[in-house]
Amino acid sequence: MAVISSSSRPVRIPLRSRNRGHGFPWISLAGRWLGYAVLICVVISLCYPTETYDTYMTVSDEVSFRLQGYTEAYSETTDWSFFQNDFKHRFGRLPPASLQQWHRYARYHGCLEMDGYQTLHDDLEPYRRQKRQKHRRYYYEKVISSGIHQTDNYMVFQVKNHILTVIAQKCAFDEASIAVIEKNFRWMLTPVVQHTPPLDAIFFFDLHDNPTRKSNPDSLPIFGTCRMTYWTDDQPTTTITTDEYSKATQLRQPFHPDFMDTSYESSSVLLVPYYWALDVSLFSSSGPAFTQRQDAIVWRGVTTGQEWGVSPRFQLVDEYGQKKESGVQLDFGFTGVVQNTSAAHTLPPGTTLAPHMNDAQTQQYKYIMDVDGNAFTSRFPRLLQSGSLLFKSTRFREWYTERLQPYKHYVPVNYNLSDLVEKLTWAHEHPQMAPRIVQNADTASKQFFRRKEMQCYVYRMMLEYNDLFEPTTK
Repeated sequence: MAVISSSSRPVRIPLRSRNRGHGFPWISLAGRWLGYAVLICVVISLCYPTETYDTYMTVSDEVSFRLQGYTEAYSETTDWSFFQNDFKHRFGRLPPASLQQWHRYARYHGCLEMDGYQTLHDDLEPYRRQKRQKHRRYYYEKVISSGIHQTDNYMVFQVKNHILTVIAQKCAFDEASIAVIEKNFRWMLTPVVQHTPPLDAIFFFDLHDNPTRKSNPDSLPIFGTCRMTYWTDDQPTTTITTDEYSKATQLRQPFHPDFMDTSYESSSVLLVPYYWALDVSLFSSSGPAFTQRQDAIVWRGVTTGQEWGVSPRFQLVDEYGQKKESGVQLDFGFTGVVQNTSAAHTLPPGTTLAPHMNDAQTQQYKYIMDVDGNAFTSRFPRLLQSGSLLFKSTRFREWYTERLQPYKHYVPVNYNLSDLVEKLTWAHEHPQMAPRIVQNADTASKQFFRRKEMQCYVYRMMLEYNDLFEPTTK
């Protein structure tokens, strides 16, 4: 107790009163409740991490909540106006009004807003042109009949009044796999379902992981994972055999630099992320520094693709399997025989299967090869995070292709592998370049293959796609 003398008598004031601000006990009370609130937030964040895949799949009101949450920080007079001007400069037209809500969503989640959407624009432009010429929109009722003439493996969704429903499907999978596929699509379409005003649309997804042929010039667009693209070879092989597992056959005629297989490239497929690879997992460890890794290039995989001597995987193992070129060891091998087991009898005498490799073993190599099988390889986004220099040989275009640049994020290799040794020699003789490319690849992968980035891309695509159609109610 403190004693204060006065002319009358001493007054004793409790010491704790001096510490509480003399008559302001609410300050202490507010501090106590603030502490409780912080503690509750910490507990919630530990129990419900924001970057877990299942959380995004189960919290249906997440997008709606965030759409309401970030509108205060979004300026319609500056942010949206700038986006409109940039959009018109890039594509020669104003964006659909529905993209304003997408732009808010992309801004909030740190997604790409301007770059990375040229392919989306180009794919839809032929349909916009027809819409302008005919002075009318397309009808969703014709999407299913058009789609089933392009693929025999599909799942069709309808979104209406913020509800997503499977209205048709023909899936070459077991029930458990079908359930996972549907779950993944529902997650991918979450912001589309939550869009306001609600969309009234139908989305037809081709479930094949290889290119779809266009059945006729009037085919309506459907959604798929890849398309055939330009050849990069000086002279692709012309002796072709096709097996029952691969629709991605090579050219059967002499190569011309400006020629591509138009039966594939003209396919009316709009590219979306692969439904089996929506959750791009990180490598289990960063691995040793690039300079401490072996001067070697590695590839491991199974015998998907076409018959021996034609598929790039077989060619890779047969011609380059265990060689040393320009100081670099080539370590390519099959780990198993799948699909067409007769391929085992076509392996050269003495050929043995190579051992599997885990992440840590793969990261002992400076260089990693990625090559097509039946179709594109879904491991590519993950390999970008390996810390090794990635060599990529493919004839397929995917949704992210334009976002990755040769020699900035990976080293391109001809589809017939004719320049593989040359590219390896270049990388080995320019050691200062590889770490830069490796770092660029890691940064790009963690940005472009974030779950929210993939949702942003699909969200924008569906809005621009929907702008071509009349609502189903009409």
